[in-house]
Amino acid sequence: MVTLFVPAIAIIVGFALLIWSADKFVLGASNTARSFSISPLIVGIVIVGLGTSAPEMLVSSMAAFEGNTGLSIGNAIGSNITNIGLMLGITALFYPLHIHSKLLKREMPVLLVIMLVSYYLLLDQHLSFLNGLFLLGLMIAMLGFTIWEAKSNGKDSLPQEILDELPEEISKGEAIKWLLIGIIVLIASSRL
Repeated sequence: MVTLFVPAIAIIVGFALLIWSADKFVLGASNTARSFSISPLIVGIVIVGLGTSAPEMLVSSMAAFEGNTGLSIGNAIGSNITNIGLMLGITALFYPLHIHSKLLKREMPVLLVIMLVSYYLLLDQHLSFLNGLFLLGLMIAMLGFTIWEAKSNGKDSLPQEILDELPEEISKGEAIKWLLIGIIVLIASSRL
């Protein structure tokens, strides 16, 4: 009984710290970017988008570095299934979701293509260095496309929605403090 208690507590504490530190990382990163006059749209798309995925990225990276590639791949796929199926599903149960952004409607087919490409690359049960570079290139291209599309389409509702989601403004020193604390706790909690 005691042997199960310690790992269970470690998982719960690690999960709570991952959530807290990701939130502080996004707060610090978005405000640090603001203090350097980086566009709020870019802050929202890049920092908030990547920042909310930081726990999954760190857990997957740590697992891969320790040779547990199955956990790494399972975490990446499982978190996407959870985000799309569970999170959107539960949200829609309580509050119907209406997509007004043309940008999001264009991103949905791209998401499907990326999922199919990932599936194809995993058919041989091996992701090579080149596969990793290819997937990273797809992500960078998608981020670039999203930013370009959002800037060029002035009537889209997405930029304002992103601005509404950015954390409150804090001082530059406070932002850097939360950025550093967030990333340190994020890395530490991903190892629990």
